[in-house]
Amino acid sequence: MSNRGKGFKQVRKFLKGVPTVLDRKEDGGYNPNTWYNVKIRARQAEFYIYLTTLNTPDDLDKKYEQIFYINDNELVHGTIAFASFNLSMLLIDNIDVIHVPCFNFDKRDENSQSVFLTPTCPRFYETLTNAFIDRWKEINPLSSRDGPAIWKVYRDIDDRELVLGQMSRIYGISENEEGTIYLLKDETKTCSKGKWSVKFKALDDGIFSLIFRYNARGDYYIFEISGQNEKFVRIRKKLDGVFSLLVNKPLIGYKKNNWHKVVLMMDSDKINAYLTPVSLDDTYVKLFDEDIVDTDLKSGLLGVGTYKTRAYFDEVTLSPLENNEGKLQL
Repeated sequence: MSNRGKGFKQVRKFLKGVPTVLDRKEDGGYNPNTWYNVKIRARQAEFYIYLTTLNTPDDLDKKYEQIFYINDNELVHGTIAFASFNLSMLLIDNIDVIHVPCFNFDKRDENSQSVFLTPTCPRFYETLTNAFIDRWKEINPLSSRDGPAIWKVYRDIDDRELVLGQMSRIYGISENEEGTIYLLKDETKTCSKGKWSVKFKALDDGIFSLIFRYNARGDYYIFEISGQNEKFVRIRKKLDGVFSLLVNKPLIGYKKNNWHKVVLMMDSDKINAYLTPVSLDDTYVKLFDEDIVDTDLKSGLLGVGTYKTRAYFDEVTLSPLENNEGKLQL
């Protein structure tokens, strides 16, 4: 909020030191020597910012006015702070932070009663620090070749400070094309409606995979994309020890030694995926024309995997699925 010039209110995002204005209103900003009550409610990727003036004690019961609605998914966690610029004095009072479970509220009326819902997806961003090894576990085929799997954190790969790597061409010798899996074992990081995404760079023409809804019986779904030798994307299901093919699409594969980003969309029983086909600068390509629908596995753990390839992984992220004005947010 500022009263310089015509005055304005704005929301900015700082990412790697670079500010971006998400929304701005030139509405006079604020009045000096006036108390304001500001409330920010964060719900998944959505942020609602409300404001009311407090001219008298009775104003404590005034209804809030919604100033901003923001839908942005860049920053998945963090802390709070206060800042001021070019002010001789700033008074702050009645600071209150409340952790609220996922719920639905009428964004047209901040004062309406909340209706609690079951959370559909938490937020997670793998920093590869802070007891990283305790969050993951390695799962390998019973019989394999070209192993063992070598999962570890590497520094300064292609100007990336920290990346996860798997540096062997391990593969199972069965006909099921099972590779090594690195599973996020935190049971609070399960998701029924969300996005499981990663940037990856494969060094060989094998198969890169995303694992999702892995349960205690070893059942799971696996999204796979091959290199240029075979060129396919597919989704398979392992149920009671048996693999079945849900969908297979030829003529699409990753380019080895190039960074790609893949985003897996889980919308309850519907599944789809998006890929940057050549480099990270490419526009996303939707990999399956129609959503794949399967009802067997409702929830479970998430992971990444490789088959006959070494690979690096970065920006491993889990986030809620949101739809802003009919446009799917990747």
